[in-house]
Amino acid sequence: IVKLNAPVISDTLVNNKFVWTASQVGITGYEVRVVGETTTYVTISDVNVKEFELGDAFGAGDYAVSVRALGDGISYIKSDFSNVKNVTKLNEANAIIEKQNNNSTSDYIIRWNAIENATGYNVLVNDGVVYTTETFISIDNLNDIKIGQNSAKIVALGNDNSFVNSNKSNEVLFDVTSGDDISMRIASGKLVWAG
Repeated sequence: IVKLNAPVISDTLVNNKFVWTASQVGITGYEVRVVGETTTYVTISDVNVKEFELGDAFGAGDYAVSVRALGDGISYIKSDFSNVKNVTKLNEANAIIEKQNNNSTSDYIIRWNAIENATGYNVLVNDGVVYTTETFISIDNLNDIKIGQNSAKIVALGNDNSFVNSNKSNEVLFDVTSGDDISMRIASGKLVWAG
């Protein structure tokens, strides 16, 4: 019986993901341990997947992440847990829509609160993404706007080191009925503006 060697988690995240190295015969998968307010274990069955992201199931806060290699339990037994990577998951933004002046798309702005330690923000609109360092964006600066209902969410971006990306903000819906006529509302149904 062989006890597997512990993987090694990189000090730097890659695209908001924890990555590790492990190359040994007998590895059948990995178990990721996430310690926050509670401890969660996530099993990865694919030996070729050596990455993990703190997804939407994990709220804002401090986390300690480690991983161990799993064996078949017969010839190869699981390793000890790896080194620990400590991170803070950023808070979610709270998005709203504002009308500035007239009924043109350039007068409608999505705003959100600044998130401490964010390096920037991704504005997710329908199938597109727009990056900004501001805490607002004009509707006419967004990609993938379409006639009909559109959806926008904000993600605060971490630094791929000690801060990881936030969960998506509340969804803001806005309807584009023609080139410049636009009506907007929050997804909960609370009317913010109808034009």
